[in-house]
Amino acid sequence: MFLRLFQASIDPGSAVAAAGMALGATLWLAGARFSRSAITLLAVALGTEAGLHLPAWLGWSIDGMGTAIGGAVLLGLSGYLLHRGWIAAALGLVLAAWAWLLTSIVCGHGLQWPGAQNVNSLTLRNLTSILAVLTTALHIACASGIVLGILLTIFWPRFSQILAHSLLGVSLLLIAGLWMLQQRGSGWTGALPARASTQLLVLIGLAALGVLVQWCLMPKAGAVFGTNSPASRTSNYSPAGMHFCRAGAD
Repeated sequence: MFLRLFQASIDPGSAVAAAGMALGATLWLAGARFSRSAITLLAVALGTEAGLHLPAWLGWSIDGMGTAIGGAVLLGLSGYLLHRGWIAAALGLVLAAWAWLLTSIVCGHGLQWPGAQNVNSLTLRNLTSILAVLTTALHIACASGIVLGILLTIFWPRFSQILAHSLLGVSLLLIAGLWMLQQRGSGWTGALPARASTQLLVLIGLAALGVLVQWCLMPKAGAVFGTNSPASRTSNYSPAGMHFCRAGAD
């Protein structure tokens, strides 16, 4: 009876949205700590899926299992060994998406769209020029986001890793949360801020909070290697120990 009630109360769309919100919260608050493992697993999954369909895409008459294994190995190794490159790509794309959103809000604010009864040739020319300027601004914003993500990863790898996971988590939380509200059809949408600038400030605040929490959770650089690392052995190797060993050998 309880199983039937549970199945009746949760529809598949809401379940997927809830899973997306859980994944987004994990990326938002703790994604950077498990970044290399998660990216490696994601790369293996992508390589396997691409390898399975590669013979059909290229018209090869071979079994897809071999290409799937090869794709999983190649992309898995790239995810593990080229972790910083994956972070640069993810941060660049998510910054480009946020730049596109910000540019759309700023440049599109206050635009007066003509009604059907007021459309004429002059209005269409003005609207075309406005859209051309907006498209150019969107292209510049997206390109700037990608370049900024790459530069941040090169010069500040730790901060860029944390920032990428925080922005990805907030973005996934936003998309899954809006989907959940749409699936439920509840009146919670009235509690959201009405102004676009306020909504944007809330998103930026959530991303900054995620960066702060993950910065505190990330292990320090020296703690990754442990006490048996070459660096720790070198630091514990003192001249007094050398003299003791030399005296024992004599």
